[in-house]
Amino acid sequence: MITREEIALGIRGALRLALRDPSGLSCFNATVEGFWRSFTAALIAFPVYLLLVVTRPDPETGIAAEAALLVETIAYVIDWFAFPVVMLHVAAALDRTERYLGYIVAVNWCNLVQVALFGTILVLRLAGILTGGLSEFLWLVALLWVLSYQWYVARVGLEISGLAAAGIVALAFLISLFVQGIAVGIQTR
Repeated sequence: MITREEIALGIRGALRLALRDPSGLSCFNATVEGFWRSFTAALIAFPVYLLLVVTRPDPETGIAAEAALLVETIAYVIDWFAFPVVMLHVAAALDRTERYLGYIVAVNWCNLVQVALFGTILVLRLAGILTGGLSEFLWLVALLWVLSYQWYVARVGLEISGLAAAGIVALAFLISLFVQGIAVGIQTR
């Protein structure tokens, strides 16, 4: 079972990495147990994800709202686990197997920073503080920052070149797009 202290350390490490401080990596429990416990971040982020899902423009779906929510929840879980599974092979190909656990732990905790950023923009939009155009602009800026954040985490977490880190960020993005594309496809049949 994860402790509050480990959650706080995970968040602290993620925030340090967001500030481009590589010492944030020392906050993570880079053991097998820490790896599995870092998926607690998915549970913490899930309510914000649900808010993002229920407030996005809804395409015509051929299924009930409850079924759509189930599809989105399954896609969320798959999205959280697909990248770590693929990275097992990528880390081996890059000869970075020894850094795999710490990197995935960092990725999981850093996802909270990303979700908090997008969640904040969404809440400000829903509250009427941000207009549509400004909200979309901030969303784009946040996306670009998140991609650079993921790049930095890959670079320092795996100790790889910037180009290899960019490839890993692209891979993560494509995996997420693929999973979400299937979820949307299921709902619009």
